[in-house]
Amino acid sequence: MVDLEAPSLVRQIVAEGIGTFAILFIVVSTSYLMGGVRLAPQVAYGMAVAAMAATFAGISGGQFNPAVTLGLLVGGRLSMLRSGLIIGTQLTAAVLACVMLKSVFGKTEIVEVEGGTPPTPVQAAVPTIPLRTVGGQPDLTNQTPRVTAMQGVLVEGAMAFLWVAAIYGMLQSRRTAASGGLVVGFIVASGSLAASFLTGGSLNPARAFGPALVSGSWIDHWIYWVGPLVGGALAGLICGRLLFTEADADEPDEAQALAR
Repeated sequence: MVDLEAPSLVRQIVAEGIGTFAILFIVVSTSYLMGGVRLAPQVAYGMAVAAMAATFAGISGGQFNPAVTLGLLVGGRLSMLRSGLIIGTQLTAAVLACVMLKSVFGKTEIVEVEGGTPPTPVQAAVPTIPLRTVGGQPDLTNQTPRVTAMQGVLVEGAMAFLWVAAIYGMLQSRRTAASGGLVVGFIVASGSLAASFLTGGSLNPARAFGPALVSGSWIDHWIYWVGPLVGGALAGLICGRLLFTEADADEPDEAQALAR
């Protein structure tokens, strides 16, 4: 079991800041420049999380998501002080990444969209509930969302639950940081893909907050906080207190000894 209280707080904050900044930079730029390429932003999201989780797993646990941090707090892996400072760092890094991209793109880039005003570069990454489709096309006449707000909370919460569960598995297992990060990245990519046509597939309050703050687009923003935080807390309770307990950390070695 990786002890997340062992590394210094400064190291954890720096690691979380770098990792969250990198993830938001990649997700926002990909959402804008490759938003028309089906599934590209979701795959890039998972790849970025996998790379950063593998890089910083031994220092901060590869969180980069307030829902993950809350799950680790509920599961007894982080103190209240560390959790609060880490979440503050994640949100700050997300905003900084979006501010930088807003400055880089400015107003010189325009993306074409059907039936609406072209979004600004950062606004293109704001997660939203899409319209239901009629004949394979968005129903622009009735403007009916594909899912309700509460269904959106459920979807975001369920996918965030899986993200936190994967983090617990990575921290508990004896996998290398690279393989553990790959597992987490696959979960994030597949979860974001599954939710992309329902909620936009954020799974992460920081991923939603940065683009929303910088672009000023707050439509249904609460969904992307309530869903992931509830899902993360529930995963922390189940995984941290029941499935991946510290007492089980040595079980793989015992099993191998019995097998011999």
